[in-house]
Amino acid sequence: MELNEMVNIMNVDVEKAIQDSIEETFKDLDGLVQMRTCKIYSSYVYRHLKDKHVMCKLIDTVNDFGMDYQHFFVVVPKDFENRYVVDLTYRQFGEDKAFLSMYEGGYQLFNDFMYELYLNRIGHRVKGNIRS
Repeated sequence: MELNEMVNIMNVDVEKAIQDSIEETFKDLDGLVQMRTCKIYSSYVYRHLKDKHVMCKLIDTVNDFGMDYQHFFVVVPKDFENRYVVDLTYRQFGEDKAFLSMYEGGYQLFNDFMYELYLNRIGHRVKGNIRS
């Protein structure tokens, strides 16, 4: 049995749920600037995804990874090597071709290598397990 079958027992279209949750969050938070509001945006996306029965985790870089810089985003597992990362405030870190989908759309599918690059981009240093 694949991981996505184990975590998605309701057979939800996860990518569509992510897109819908992003849209709902932007409607909920209309007019709120995205700079330095990652906890608010990520909490709303997390709540919308949970309402759609999508398994996800709200990540706090300080508490979950011991980073020096606090940032919040949502991780949605896809399989053993891949996960979606939803970060609606990623624009504050600047445009990067490796994370263009994140920059433009607010989410991106990452393998382990890309996830570690993302974490290094948003924080000073990765400590501990990156498989959250």
